[in-house]
Amino acid sequence: MKKYRRLKQCLFATAKFTKLPFIFCIIVYVTIAGFTGIESSRGNEKKTQKGGPTQILTEDPDFSTEPFKLALKQKIAALKEEEMKLIQELMRDFPNSDEALVLIGDLYRRQGNSIEAMKFWEKALKVNPRRFDVYSAIGLVAFEKEQYENAVTAWRKALEINPDVRGLRTNLAQAFLGLGKHTEAIVELEKELAISSQPILSHFLLGRTYLQLKEFNKAKKHYEMVLDLQPDHIKAYYGLANVYIQLKQPNKAREYLTAFKKLKPKDAEFTTDRDKVEIGVVTAHQALAALAIGTEKLYRDRGDLQRAEELLKRAQTLDPNNTICLERLASLYQMSDRIPEALNQFKKIRKLKPKDSFCYLNIGILNTRLKRFDDAEKAFQKVIELAPKKSSGYCYLARLYLRSNVKLTEARGLVEKAVELEATADNYFVLSWACEVNGDIASALAAIEKAIKLEPENPKYKQIYELIKKKN
Repeated sequence: MKKYRRLKQCLFATAKFTKLPFIFCIIVYVTIAGFTGIESSRGNEKKTQKGGPTQILTEDPDFSTEPFKLALKQKIAALKEEEMKLIQELMRDFPNSDEALVLIGDLYRRQGNSIEAMKFWEKALKVNPRRFDVYSAIGLVAFEKEQYENAVTAWRKALEINPDVRGLRTNLAQAFLGLGKHTEAIVELEKELAISSQPILSHFLLGRTYLQLKEFNKAKKHYEMVLDLQPDHIKAYYGLANVYIQLKQPNKAREYLTAFKKLKPKDAEFTTDRDKVEIGVVTAHQALAALAIGTEKLYRDRGDLQRAEELLKRAQTLDPNNTICLERLASLYQMSDRIPEALNQFKKIRKLKPKDSFCYLNIGILNTRLKRFDDAEKAFQKVIELAPKKSSGYCYLARLYLRSNVKLTEARGLVEKAVELEATADNYFVLSWACEVNGDIASALAAIEKAIKLEPENPKYKQIYELIKKKN
């Protein structure tokens, strides 16, 4: 019992839970639309360029040599001057664009100047009050300042505009926790779990909240879910140790405390009363690259592809590993029928993201256009390997075989698998094609009928239906 009491005292000496704000990483890059004629993984959702928390770039970095410090200051000054010129260009060419105002606000935010950012975001909302992303950003700024009521107001407004955005309810829950409103926080976290593909943080917050409310079995359930999803989640081990203390199971408590100590970095101070995620500003060149990428979209939409390309090339020079920039360049080259150049951009992305199935899909599509069928086949096979639960790899490989008039039986099997995974009109169209070339006219007719049922206004499907019907 003495050992048990000492264990309990050890745990709760540092486990005085107070307000629990967590701050998420900021979306620092601009939402960019999918490719024209090229498959993309992003759909209509926002894209972000993610990394670890970046260090604040100060005006006086601690380097040992004065000449180096002077050169760095001059470089930063030059980049900031270039930023201002680009901002002036935006305001001149797009004076009434909410997108331009948001871009400028985002730039100031990345630089750590939330006051100026708010000014431009508020102007953007006057132009377009339906910008849920702006309300989301405003909520984050309020949260950082511990203005939790303001954060709740902004994030609720964002959810009114776009109730399906992922992660926002977890933010909202944390604001409620900051206000001590546990019930409201739990409601939002449960809603987030229903739509989230990455529920680790939601489970962790639920575990911690239920622990505070002394609902220990519920806390245990959610902490265990965290470890199922991320076995090295250090704070979940600590939470479970506390749970088992309360459940009067000291052996289990000791087990999780031991695991926690093994994972805890020796030189890191672990605090349980408040988790602080430092929000740094991205480096000056990354900030300018992000602004250039966002500005490029405005010029592309206006039809000025030359200026769009200039901006993307500048962004690529500033931030060579920015995959959003590489994708945008590939899309631009594809629009201009510069297929080899588009393909080269995806090859660069492949080096940076070797397990990105959509990168391989685009490589396969572009190689098909260049009639490099062996390379296209390898790319589509890689798509299937990386994303076996998605239909695109199977369907595109089947298309390749059908166009090349090879492996026709295999092509039918591939597209049947695609239909099994996703019963889309296009997949049924390719299935009809595969059945027809394999001599199964009845199945071809049935497949194209299903395609027409899904897309009754598609003239191509109707035309093919009539052609197959004549053969039947």
